Amino acid sequence: MRYQKRRKQSLRNSFYRTSSIRLGKPCGIKLALLGSELHEKVYVSLPVEVFGQERLACLNRSLYGLKQSPRCWYTTIDNFLISKIGFRRGRFGCCVYTHDNGTILALYVNDMLIAGALGEVKLVCDKLKSKFEMVDLGTVSHFLGMVVSMDKNYHTISLT
Repeated sequence: MRYQKRRKQSLRNSFYRTSSIRLGKPCGIKLALLGSELHEKVYVSLPVEVFGQERLACLNRSLYGLKQSPRCWYTTIDNFLISKIGFRRGRFGCCVYTHDNGTILALYVNDMLIAGALGEVKLVCDKLKSKFEMVDLGTVSHFLGMVVSMDKNYHTISLT
């Protein structure tokens, strides 16, 4: 009896129920906030030990700690996903992208989770790897503090 209640609750929490969708590998992008193009002039003062006197330097790319870094990174990855891979940004969540082939990509800073047909997920990962240095995080079990469980018998993916 207790098992049936948990099973029903698990099915209620499922965000996708289909036999054609496979959960892809979670990926992380190395140095995401480092090296994105800046869209404005940013100057930093260099330590006196560098040149013997105080000097200013104009940054060409973002650095960790800059207030502009997260926005520059988001603009970079958003433009790449939309223009190069063909994703569309979600109407309600700016970090959820969908593709015409049914692939779904969830992005949180430098962590992403891709769901879709196995071949499509691999294709998206290959295109991302051609532009960004990525880390394969293996099979998904946790994402953003949520436990991800898959039931192959019922073709469900549950978040708890």
